Amino acid sequence: MKPKVLILEDQVPIYELLMRVFQNTLPVTEMEFTHASSIEAACGELSKPWDIILADYALGASFRPEGSDKDLRTGADLVKARRTLEKEGKIKPAYIIGMAPSAAANTLLVSMGANSKVLKVQMMDLSSMVAERIK
Repeated sequence: MKPKVLILEDQVPIYELLMRVFQNTLPVTEMEFTHASSIEAACGELSKPWDIILADYALGASFRPEGSDKDLRTGADLVKARRTLEKEGKIKPAYIIGMAPSAAANTLLVSMGANSKVLKVQMMDLSSMVAERIK
């Protein structure tokens, strides 16, 4: 079974650059990638079985899921929501890598449940982290 990777990134140029890095450093034909470019799109993917989730901190406009009394405003909110589903036994745990342009945003992603973090400018490090998880 191919490892499934969800990429939460609102900036298309960054997503495209990330995929180019992956194409040059990972066995991408042996992996399944899905891209969610907004908090709303990510909400539709959160309950699916992912092996790895790459979570950007800033994902554009906030979104209130149906039946919720809270808006989801950041990637950290999505990480927390995913971890809640996992704790409830609704889905197997994913390895979540927070990716943000600042150390402070990455620290917040980890505090909400991301397993690790990387600055966006360190895409080669991100590729290495993904490669380690798919072994």
